[in-house]
Amino acid sequence: MSIIKNLLMVKIEFKKGSTIDTALQARIDAMRELKEKKVLRLTVCKKWFDMIVDGTKKEEYREIKAYWARRLTANCECLYDVANELCFGSINYRPFTHVLFINGYKKDSPRIEKKIKKICIGFPKKGLCPDKWLKTRFFIIKFE
Repeated sequence: MSIIKNLLMVKIEFKKGSTIDTALQARIDAMRELKEKKVLRLTVCKKWFDMIVDGTKKEEYREIKAYWARRLTANCECLYDVANELCFGSINYRPFTHVLFINGYKKDSPRIEKKIKKICIGFPKKGLCPDKWLKTRFFIIKFE
């Protein structure tokens, strides 16, 4: 039996409206959200992390390489598949709901979570990536 079902059974035993009932309901809601949430974890350097935190950067770019094709798409295992789907079909992106940006690799590194609006392929915007990459296509993760 799942943890959520166990909590629901315990909840029935408590009086409605009590503090225990309210706290238990909050926990149940949090667990449901975690179950439904699909988080993409990305590590970014301080410059881009700070822009994400202050709201000036609303999209993240990842190179169109085999690694990112496998990680971000459901129907593309290699670069040939990405090119083929881009020209003749549509790319099915994995159903990520949120993106977790982490500034560093330590356990206590700063992090921020954003809700994903869409994942697509396109060109980056000036000021949101190094200028040498402006004429290159990327996977774009757009977030709120």
